[in-house]
Amino acid sequence: MILIIGAGPIGTYIAKKLAQKGYFVSIYEEHESIGKPVHCTGLVTKEFFEYVTRSDYVLNELSGARINAERTLDLNMKEYVLDREKLDKYLAKQAVLAGARIYLRHKFIGIKNGKAVFRIGDKLISVQYDYLIGADGPLSTVAKEINSPNTKFLSGIQARIKGEFDSKFDVYFDTTNFFSWNVPESKTIARIGLGGNNQILFKQKLAGKKLIEYQGGLIPYYTLKAVQKDNLYLVGDAGSFVKDTTGGGLISGFQSADACVQSIVTGKSYEKYLKPLRKRLMLHSRIRRILNKFTEKDYAELIRLLSSNRCQKAFNNADREKPAKLLSKLVFIEPRLLKFLFFGF
Repeated sequence: MILIIGAGPIGTYIAKKLAQKGYFVSIYEEHESIGKPVHCTGLVTKEFFEYVTRSDYVLNELSGARINAERTLDLNMKEYVLDREKLDKYLAKQAVLAGARIYLRHKFIGIKNGKAVFRIGDKLISVQYDYLIGADGPLSTVAKEINSPNTKFLSGIQARIKGEFDSKFDVYFDTTNFFSWNVPESKTIARIGLGGNNQILFKQKLAGKKLIEYQGGLIPYYTLKAVQKDNLYLVGDAGSFVKDTTGGGLISGFQSADACVQSIVTGKSYEKYLKPLRKRLMLHSRIRRILNKFTEKDYAELIRLLSSNRCQKAFNNADREKPAKLLSKLVFIEPRLLKFLFFGF
């Protein structure tokens, strides 16, 4: 019996994978419905569809991005905007079709006498398991059972607004925030948000806009933390498998889930299968440390250097999940970018 805590996209994805391997899998979710509340901007690259079959959860197909500081870098690159509630429900259905069971309104409390304890209303129940997998997000209760160190977090907040929007999304860099964004989910609705605590800037961005709803959540920074103890595992945000450059965690979450499945099936170390993912996430962290030292002038200079046709072509053909390959190409094209690599020291 394998218990998975959390019915978000990573929890249901790994549930499907394990059920397909013949394991008896149960997913326990504390909320009363799948997909709510929404904590994600829902912007992904084409690599997302290497893990999940495309369906009607895709709201919009974007033609490019505008990177804004004191200057603007206009890129032509396909990106996709997801309806996270529909995506979560789609993945949950796939898990059930593979043989997994889902239990809603079951809040995981902890482990007692070798059993998982859940609260359902005013009642407590205990469930026996062979493996227990924490896919329960940044504030993972399973992580506490592993004695995994606390992860540093970034607050993310966004609002869905009405208006008129084109087929590109905007990213804004400044020295006070992680970054802010404007992502159109259609020609008439967009998601405006920021990572950080600059509430004044967020209110300024919403001034005069027709508000639909607010959304938000915690974005964990990647941390080299314990993600396995005996038959307990952490995947996705619970294991802080998030790209520090963008705050994105869907694809890296799927990759951590695949590594976890391999570990359970083979009986070998989870860390062994995580090595390629950890290497990529460490590079994303290195880039984030560099960006955190930037001044407004540095951002403007970086965009100026990246504005050549050859650099833009490299960006347009890049896999955002593999930054090392893109960085090596950009430095080869524009050697003056090397000076930024020392900012993180």
